[in-house]
Parts: sequence; C-alpha cells; structure tokens
Amino acid sequence: MVLGELFSNYPPEEGGFGAELEGKHSGTAGKTREKKDDIFSKPSRTKAEIAKKVESFASRIEKDLKLKQVIQLNSLI
Repeated sequence: MVLGELFSNYPPEEGGFGAELEGKHSGTAGKTREKKDDIFSKPSRTKAEIAKKVESFASRIEKDLKLKQVIQLNSLI
C-alpha cells in the first residue's frame, strides 16, 4: 500500500535515477564471501608446543591445591 502511494505521487521517469545506475559496477559485490574469518583457523603451534603447554598445565594442577579443587568440581558437573 505504501509503495502504491509512493509510485502514484512520484511515478518513475524514463531515464531517471535508475538509468544513472545502470551499467555501473563497483567490482566488490562478489568478493564479500571471499574473506575468510581467521577465528576458526588452526593455531600456529606445533604438536610439541601444544604438548609442552599441556604438561605445564598438568603440573600447575598438581602444585596448586585450589586449581586442583576447581578442576575436580568441574569434572563432576
């Protein structure tokens, strides 16, 4: 209904605004999906670095009593 009123009051003209846009192309319309989100990419760590981090965290759990309790409580949930 609103568009009907709009076009009845302001009918589209031959060679109007649409003709100015016709033929123009920015070239970026198809490239929006080509950008990759790096949030899901693999970390740049090697397996050895990851193993070292796991060992470090395991030793921290054994040394810190409060951290050990938190881990045990979370494993029960």
